[in-house]
Amino acid sequence: MRLQSLRLMNTGLVRISRLEPLGATLTHLTLSAQLIDTIPPLPLPNIRELYLHDNRILKIEGLSQCVRLEKLWLCSNRIRKIGGLESQGSLRELWLQGNLISSIESGVLKHNPNLEILAMGKNNIANLKDVSRLVSNLPLLHNLSFSDPNFGECPVVK
Repeated sequence: MRLQSLRLMNTGLVRISRLEPLGATLTHLTLSAQLIDTIPPLPLPNIRELYLHDNRILKIEGLSQCVRLEKLWLCSNRIRKIGGLESQGSLRELWLQGNLISSIESGVLKHNPNLEILAMGKNNIANLKDVSRLVSNLPLLHNLSFSDPNFGECPVVK
């Protein structure tokens, strides 16, 4: 199978499974507006773009085999903490608007030196120290947002 892109939106999908046959060729995967609450280990070494927005995901996990991942959309989930991105050295865009993140731990994105865009609108981040922690570890970061016209603002904006 030579499938490069798979998009499933609002189909009632509860879990991600049986992607092994697509692992060698799949570069874009969209599973948005589903009922997914867990990211299992994804056997997708060539995936570049992963869109899992509008789900029920609680934790960033299962991405260790996604070593070429460049874009990750996890907007509108139930994520409380940034983590699980140690193998994503190629990550350039991380979209986390509309989650439940209240702080950013020091060095949490240190394995993502190529990160250029980090969108954090409508989370519970209220401390300016979290902003400085991010900027010091991400030399290529040029777009960091805590406000989004579609999602809203973090308390830190006020």
